[in-house]
Amino acid sequence: MKKQGELAATILGADFVEKLQKNSDVTLLKPASGLHIDANEIAIALNVVPRSVLGFLAANMRSMRIGDSKTIKLEPLIGINAAGHLSGSGAPSEHVLRLTKLDNDMYNGEIEGSGKILTTFRGKPLPGVGLVVMSTYEMYDGHAAEPAKQIAEQPPKEAAAVQHMINQEMVIKAGIISELTLQEILKLRIQTEMALSSLRAEIVSMAAHRLEISQAPTETTETESKLKRFLENREIKKKEANTFNIILAKGDSATCPDCRQNVLQDGTFNGCVCFGEDRNRKIFLKKTESGVQIKFAKGWDPENMEMLLEILKRRGK
Repeated sequence: MKKQGELAATILGADFVEKLQKNSDVTLLKPASGLHIDANEIAIALNVVPRSVLGFLAANMRSMRIGDSKTIKLEPLIGINAAGHLSGSGAPSEHVLRLTKLDNDMYNGEIEGSGKILTTFRGKPLPGVGLVVMSTYEMYDGHAAEPAKQIAEQPPKEAAAVQHMINQEMVIKAGIISELTLQEILKLRIQTEMALSSLRAEIVSMAAHRLEISQAPTETTETESKLKRFLENREIKKKEANTFNIILAKGDSATCPDCRQNVLQDGTFNGCVCFGEDRNRKIFLKKTESGVQIKFAKGWDPENMEMLLEILKRRGK
């Protein structure tokens, strides 16, 4: 089990499993199925499920697409002798794992052996399926060692392919951390765009000032230059006031989280009562290289401006 944890640390970073455990109350939504995966279950499975079990499952499940069903014979994993023992008779009994892929890394399934259903499960990731197999066959000692030997005896090319699938599956798990921090990334992007907008204004101001200095008569006094620069900066700030950059696709809409009214449709603002006197004021949208520039008409309350920007940022969530 220790080697399994070291493998995860080598591929995903030493703090990968620790981050999953710290976020044990987080569930990840799978949009195609509408179900959630428990991040804590993945963290436990990566520490508990032997590498041989993960390799066997990854090799047999890699070809499945969303909606596919597959039956996997478990004798190579649990051992023929173990299958006969679990059947309650001396003769080996067929043991199979039946899977249906609901979404990326999410499966429903059942384990059948000795002519009856031994276990059923729903909404499990690949490591979670490994936990189910381990629990069903009590693979806590010698049963887990046999498939490891079989994999080691495979031809080098086939063994390399299995190892590649193990690595690929574990790299997919790294996407969990990205999903957990998606909201922070979006928030940082908006803040960065606003900072860049302010920086562009300063650059324009500096360029205009330098141009003015280069074209000014030699007899222009320092006091006059300062006055011109002050007036130019004030004019630029007036133009930039109430202007923000956002990320907005064509046809995007946004709904007020309080009254559920659609406040933005096809680039048109339809204010709801939550905006008070600002519900009838206008906003102007302009496409730029970095996204969409939104400008508020004069008279907008700063709190209402902030509320609308937050609605646009959180649209679709």
